[in-house]
Amino acid sequence: QVEAAALLLKFDLDQQKAAREGGEGLGGGTTATKWGAAYADRAGLREAVLTLAAPSTRVMLGFCGDDASQAVEALKAWITALALPRGMLHGMDKEGVPIDMSIFGAVYIKYSSTGAEVFGPGDANLNGYDGAFRGVYFNPQLPDGEFRQYAVLPLDLFALQTAESSLEGSQPVPSASQLDVAANESLKRELELFLASMQGTLSPLGASLQVVSLDASSSSVRFRLTGPESLRFGIEDALFARGVFQKVEFE
Repeated sequence: QVEAAALLLKFDLDQQKAAREGGEGLGGGTTATKWGAAYADRAGLREAVLTLAAPSTRVMLGFCGDDASQAVEALKAWITALALPRGMLHGMDKEGVPIDMSIFGAVYIKYSSTGAEVFGPGDANLNGYDGAFRGVYFNPQLPDGEFRQYAVLPLDLFALQTAESSLEGSQPVPSASQLDVAANESLKRELELFLASMQGTLSPLGASLQVVSLDASSSSVRFRLTGPESLRFGIEDALFARGVFQKVEFE
């Protein structure tokens, strides 16, 4: 842990220095982002983050992205790689009406493994962001109680495709050549069980989930969700965790 903390601290301080000297963007944020993206020892950074996250009693993460899609992708990859709880993503709707995130602009997503205030463990909250920094704020709370925060780490430090393939309880997805009518029926049964399991969560929120299409050849499903758009994050992760589907879409 000592070496991991030292590596992350050096990254943090060196990046701050680069931001001060370069000065591009608000607070040198653009310079800092470019510096972090070009950082050579990414494997070392990943290992250091994993080392400090494992024994932490709480992990808080902050994601600064160009848009919601980029930040959410990073959120998924990081919490999967660090084996952190998955909760709900708040802030993508207003009073149940989905917000058009394609024109929303830069965002900041705050995540807590233990929850805070009205949020539960693993929940995250999305807000607009006016700063120039792009990356991840990593705040591991170790048993010694000492405050630690390292930033801004690269958004893509943990590749999403790698993270998704390591989902707990997942099994290899069959190739297209292996999928036949029997496999399609199996996917239908799996979907029926999944939808039944989600009723207890969706019904109290006045939400519903319908299957629009199912493609066995790509192990993908398209849903129609009636209710808060923030539910998509939890639905997607819950289905991926069953280890059957490779792609989930919403219309």
